[in-house]
Amino acid sequence: MLQLGVIVAAGIAAQWLAWRIRLPAIVLLLVAGFVVGPLGDVVAPDALLGPSLPAVVSLGVGLVLFEGSLGLDLRQLQAARRVILLLVTVGVLVTWAAATGAASVVLDLRPGLALLVGAIVVVTGPTVIGPLLAHIRPTGAVGPVLRGEGILGDAIGATLAVLVFEAVLAQESPGAATGTVARGVLVTVGAGTALGLLAAGLLVVLLRQFLVPDFLQSAVTIAVVLGAFTIANEIQEEAGLLTVTVTGIALATQRWVSVRHIVEFSESVGILVVSGLFIVLSARLDSSDLEGIGVRALLFLVVLVIAIRPLAVGLASLGSKLGRRERLFVATVAPRGIVAAATASIFGLRLAEAGDTEAQRVTSVIFVVVVGTILVYGFGAPWVARRLGLAERSPQGVLIVGAHPWARKVARTLADAGFRVVLADTQWSQVTAARLDGFTTFYGSVLSARVFEELDLAGIGRLLALTANDELNALAAQRFAPLFGSEHVYQLPPSRATPGRDDLPAHLRGRFLFAPDATYETLSGRFSAGTTVKSTNITDQFEMTSFRARYGEEALPLFLVNDDRLSVVAADRTPEVRAGQRLVALVDEPPEV
Repeated sequence: MLQLGVIVAAGIAAQWLAWRIRLPAIVLLLVAGFVVGPLGDVVAPDALLGPSLPAVVSLGVGLVLFEGSLGLDLRQLQAARRVILLLVTVGVLVTWAAATGAASVVLDLRPGLALLVGAIVVVTGPTVIGPLLAHIRPTGAVGPVLRGEGILGDAIGATLAVLVFEAVLAQESPGAATGTVARGVLVTVGAGTALGLLAAGLLVVLLRQFLVPDFLQSAVTIAVVLGAFTIANEIQEEAGLLTVTVTGIALATQRWVSVRHIVEFSESVGILVVSGLFIVLSARLDSSDLEGIGVRALLFLVVLVIAIRPLAVGLASLGSKLGRRERLFVATVAPRGIVAAATASIFGLRLAEAGDTEAQRVTSVIFVVVVGTILVYGFGAPWVARRLGLAERSPQGVLIVGAHPWARKVARTLADAGFRVVLADTQWSQVTAARLDGFTTFYGSVLSARVFEELDLAGIGRLLALTANDELNALAAQRFAPLFGSEHVYQLPPSRATPGRDDLPAHLRGRFLFAPDATYETLSGRFSAGTTVKSTNITDQFEMTSFRARYGEEALPLFLVNDDRLSVVAADRTPEVRAGQRLVALVDEPPEV
């Protein structure tokens, strides 16, 4: 009980701390596993789960793959589908061949084990790519490309590793091994695809015919997915990974039933599972895993990062629409995670039981690759993304819903302060006026299905819903909360004429802006009376007391600007105003003396 509790608590604590100090979660998860495992000797996964450990890890990876494929934005993938397809075919083959050669030359492994090491390291996977992309938030097509490669490549790479291992264990000749791999691939693709589509079809029928109540839909979905995963693995080892991937993609593609609530549930489960898997991964390491690690293993890691990954990406992206910067970034992101570690551990154990004296070297080398790539890419990829202009450390721009005259005045003040502003409205006249003012605009409803496809949100990290429709404001905040985080979606307080305005639960709306009485009617009245939006520098000589003395208690603080960071004043929390900041407020200009 203690070990299970520590695994969950350490995993979630690492996720929270990573968010708080703005570090990649995979790095802190790895550290947390070391602390509670080899260093603290609190968690011993092998003793805790025994022979069930591989099955638990396999089921966890299956759930993560399903969650990742279910959340794929297929519209974004359309433009990058050729690159993704080449990465999981040509890229995998190039990586396998080059890594096999490097393992043979650099590590001095015999051909069979070199082939096995090469097959294991082709896998990246959503357990490592997902947390890293969530931290970086890259712009353009690189995010979908890396996410698609991780999800599809995980299923392909894991299957390849299992088939190569079976050939190595049977000590087959190169020709016979090739035949074993080819047959296994055909069975995996056939059974995995068929069962995946069957599972997706069954779920669509159950949901479309209302044969499952709402409160059971997520649970039934997980049960069907795990059932299909298990059946596929009985047909061909690791075919279940392809099955759950196909199931998720099929559900995300169909348009007969809504799976949004299942996506949200799966995301929560995915975070819990990824956290637990990484704690288990690093906690089960012991001193024996460090044996055999030397200059050769580190050199193999360097070759993998500096030469093999860029080569695979370069060949797979030839003639694609990816720009030079995007190709360079994709070439610098390929961390290995739980799938590589789990397969290496299992293969090493089975090879050792078969009397293979070099089995421990395989486990040690993959340990170096997993830890090394997580550290290299975990710390390096965010820096590379920022240097290439493909991501921002913390997007400070604002999406404003509503392009009416006083919303444009607020937008102009923010734009003049250096922040990117996008305005969205359903009235063409307001959108036209905003465009004439030089703003980027979106004509249409922010609740429409096409909004994320057509709206350029590069550099945008907050939502301000400023329309006269309280229900639209609340729905817009709900729609963008998963993207920006609930902390950064705001709406005007509902009109006092709205029945039950104070009863709307927090999870069904955004944070209220500015002040409890700063409703659309109140602000419109003040703007009509001549109130203006003013940006004021706060200094040691002109503090808030001086500001209040000049503009009165009626002055309404809206935003605080501190260098290149924007803080929004919310009704539930007003940021502390300090010297060196700029205060953006709604003020009545004092009469000239």
